[in-house]
Amino acid sequence: MKKAYLEIRPLWTVLACGLATLLTPPMASAKPAPAIEVRVETTLPTAETNRPALALDGKQGTFFKSSRSADEHDQFTIYFSHGVKLKRIEVLTGDQQSTNQLAAGVLEVSTDGKEFKEVAKFEAGVSKAKLKSLPVMAVRIRPIKKDQTAQEPTGRGQFRRNRGSLVLREIVLDPAPVVAKVTQAMCVMVDTSEVPELDAWGLHAKALCEEWYPKLVALMPSEGFEPVLSTRLLFKKDKGGVADTSRGTDINIAGKYVIGHTNDFGMVIHELTHVVQAYPGPKDGFSKPGWLVEGIADNIRLFHFEPNVRRPRIDPDRAKYTDAYKTTAGFLDWVESHYDKELVKKFNAALRDGEFQDTLWQKYTGKTVDELWKEFTDSLRKSV
Repeated sequence: MKKAYLEIRPLWTVLACGLATLLTPPMASAKPAPAIEVRVETTLPTAETNRPALALDGKQGTFFKSSRSADEHDQFTIYFSHGVKLKRIEVLTGDQQSTNQLAAGVLEVSTDGKEFKEVAKFEAGVSKAKLKSLPVMAVRIRPIKKDQTAQEPTGRGQFRRNRGSLVLREIVLDPAPVVAKVTQAMCVMVDTSEVPELDAWGLHAKALCEEWYPKLVALMPSEGFEPVLSTRLLFKKDKGGVADTSRGTDINIAGKYVIGHTNDFGMVIHELTHVVQAYPGPKDGFSKPGWLVEGIADNIRLFHFEPNVRRPRIDPDRAKYTDAYKTTAGFLDWVESHYDKELVKKFNAALRDGEFQDTLWQKYTGKTVDELWKEFTDSLRKSV
């Protein structure tokens, strides 16, 4: 399996007070070590306010929690600003009910921040490693494929322990360094193991995701929104269609399609837009039209990522604004140019708040969506 990780400029920073309190008291140090800065990269999206830095604050009552379960494509890595000589590492996972543990995984360290070596496995949600004061530049927690045949004493399968999310309760470093700052960087993971001939294509797609993710966030802002800082490009050998987005951050790409359409990087941006959209289900009395969600994603792709590509032809006698994708994208662009230049941003904010209604068309333009569509199609007939 080939995976790649690369940092882009952090979208947010968390200040930490240091690792002054540990679950197990550290051994005394003869000379205080200089404060370090920590950078976190993880493919796991955060659940609510349980940020990655909370796994490093020395408190069992606070922890990192992911919004979905972890699998063998995931990782949680902390990079140090300079080498830290460690005698011991202990990682505790799971909540007080012993659920959301990492049932199958490995603990790895790196002395150069690039190459990693396994130093311990996880047992009952805990991993412990002795390091002989090695100068460590990075520590990585990596889930591995769960053995679904293995049974626990309770009779439940091992793989069931991490069905909903993963809780990293504490990462204990001994001796405990003083942490001046913890930042989280965007993490893009690529897995082309099923179609290795697409390795180069996958790396280019990864670079585009790193470049365009902050741009998409800027194009689709809303009050109080904090974007996830991870996505996974998973290439599937036998997948039909083109691509889709699942689990909030996974972009599943059909290998066969890419082999036949090697220039179509726009579809990656379309799916990455879905990651940034992060629309929840609508509140009572509101809606989340699928055609509009897809239309916004294609509007971003066509009029921002591919502004110079020839526009798709829309048949005014057959098309409907609910056709989604390119048709809806073109309709949105026309409405923005004639009525409200911020329409897509406003719709995005309403959808993200779960408060979209069809009446918003009239609120922002003074006309209903059907009246706008008629004007749009009439303009298409005149231009023929």
